[in-house]
Formats: sequence, structure tokens, C-alpha cells
Amino acid sequence: MKRAVLFDLDGVLVDSRHAQLATLAGFATSALGRRVTVADLPTWAAITPREHVLAELGHTGVISQDCWDAATATATLTAEVFPFVADTLSALRTAGVATGIVTLRSRQRVHWGSCHPPSSI
Repeated sequence: MKRAVLFDLDGVLVDSRHAQLATLAGFATSALGRRVTVADLPTWAAITPREHVLAELGHTGVISQDCWDAATATATLTAEVFPFVADTLSALRTAGVATGIVTLRSRQRVHWGSCHPPSSI
């Protein structure tokens, strides 16, 4: 029997919490026409669907995917792979364990939150 491990990308392989909050703040700033910082977000913003967070800030419209992607592209510049990831994945590979990544991110945005282009993830 082949052994395999699946990892979630955000919060497991990549420390993307601040990037997630920065994306919310950046999108809200653009959509609401006023500056919104990470400090202005509700304390529960990191664990709540974006639609709910944005509604709490006063956004009532549709979330434009292009605008969301633009905010994400900038915000994820600060995201870093957790220090243990490379050694862990290497040890699993050496042990013959298959690995995979699962995420809610679109394929287009996966590489924005990692240190490697999509072909090498």
C-alpha cells in the first residue's frame, strides 16, 4: 500500500495569516474608498469567510475576483514557508511517502503564497 500525506497550503505549509488579513484590508480600502488597515479588521477576521468580514466593514457589493486577486498578489509578498516545511517534505520524500497540497486558492494564486512556482510545489 502506498503511503501519502496531504497538506493544506495556508497556515500549514505557508505562514499566510498576515497576508490574508492584508488582502482583506487592501480589498476593503479599494472597495470602500477609505483606508482600512489590518488593525481596523474585526478580531475574528482571520477565521471568518471574507464576505462576512467585508460586510462588517460596510461592503455590500459583489467581490470582484480581479480586485481580490490584485490585493492578494501584493499581500502575499510577505508570506513565508514555515521553517520546518523543507526538511519535513524532504524526509517524507526520502521515506517514499507521496505528498500533495490541498487549498481553497485558485490555481492562478497558489504560487503567490509559496516560494516556488507551481511546477515545483
